[in-house]
Amino acid sequence: VVNDPMIQYVHGKPINVKPHTDNAKRLRLQWTLVLPSTQQNEFTLNFDFTIFKADLTAKVSGFPRGYSQTMNATGKCKKLKQ
Repeated sequence: VVNDPMIQYVHGKPINVKPHTDNAKRLRLQWTLVLPSTQQNEFTLNFDFTIFKADLTAKVSGFPRGYSQTMNATGKCKKLKQ
C-alpha cells in the first residue's frame, strides 16, 4: 500500500501496489498516477520507489510522461514497532 498527498488528491485513499522486486537486497514498487488537467489532456506521472533493506535507504523517482525531466528524492526509512 502506498500513500502521499498526490495519491490522496487523485484517489482519496491509499492505493495497493504489487512489488516489482522484493528480495533480500531491496523492495521496489512502481505505480502510475493520472492527474486531472484543466485542459483536455491528462497529466501522467510514473513513480519508482525502492527501499534498500541493508540500511533502509529509500529512493523515489517521478517520471512525467511526455517530458524529459525526472524528479528524484532520497531518504531513510524507519521501522515501526507492530
